[in-house]
Amino acid sequence: KLGLDEVSRQIGAKSSRINWDITPLERNIFKLRYVKNKDINRQIKRCVWSGMNLVPMRLGFNEFFDMMATEIKRLQSRRSNFKIAPAMKFLNNTMHRIDAAHTARAMAFRSFSNRIKNPETRLSHINYIEFKQWQVNAEIINYIRGCTGPVVLRAGMGSRKSSAALRQLMRESERGLLTAHRQTLTHDLYRTMADEKDYDLLGQDKDMLHYQDQGITEIAPYAKKLVCCVNSIIKGIFRPLVTDHEFFGMDEATQTLRSVLTGNAMAYPVDVYNMMKTSIAATTGTVLLCDADANDHLITLLERANEKREELGLPAWPQINVIDLPVN
Repeated sequence: KLGLDEVSRQIGAKSSRINWDITPLERNIFKLRYVKNKDINRQIKRCVWSGMNLVPMRLGFNEFFDMMATEIKRLQSRRSNFKIAPAMKFLNNTMHRIDAAHTARAMAFRSFSNRIKNPETRLSHINYIEFKQWQVNAEIINYIRGCTGPVVLRAGMGSRKSSAALRQLMRESERGLLTAHRQTLTHDLYRTMADEKDYDLLGQDKDMLHYQDQGITEIAPYAKKLVCCVNSIIKGIFRPLVTDHEFFGMDEATQTLRSVLTGNAMAYPVDVYNMMKTSIAATTGTVLLCDADANDHLITLLERANEKREELGLPAWPQINVIDLPVN
């Protein structure tokens, strides 16, 4: 028994493990120097697979390509019958193919699936359109105005989602609600609404409120426009506007929905989600959800809100509109 216990201890002991002093990439590059010519492409592929796991965290793409190109050139100097051109072409194609696969996998939850993009699998109530320009311009804003049903806008950072689309549509509405998941973002949105001289929150449009304004308890029931953190829409003082408005806007909508669903940053996530869904459903005009990472989850949210409209006595939306701009 003592012998078996000792054998078991030694098998599980860390001191019995072999510690490699080189990385898998270094080990595969070392093997590349000595394989037969007929096995070079196979070993190059192994090097690329192990090396691309380090890109871009520890190695840049071009840096890794130069490293592998140096090794292949070294093979040419050592072997008389080795042709470098096919090996370099194989290296280039393999690296770009694996990089494209890694990128697609990373972007899978930051974009729309084939359920939305592919016309053959797209549901009839989804209207999907791509624009070539990456910034929001007058053409896109006019398209949003003409949409029947809610709109999901996927556009990258700096594309003027907030300063052009959300701002313009919020200004045009008689009663509007603008939400986000972070306090700092709501402050930025509030300032964005007033970044021109002809639209002064303290002057011409006194109905625009921020949910943390002084005296908000007294004036909130009479507000016509509100910029609010999403976890505060359940407050009773905002109920008149949250349930009766012409425009509903949400910046960083995917992150906002994720913060509500995880419930880590708020006290009553279920109540917030239900009120958010009700607020979207109660919109009599335009619903605009914006995010660089907009995905299918926002479509599902709007589908749930559309089911809620019948309970509120409103006609169902005939379609959900998805606008996709190029995102790096």
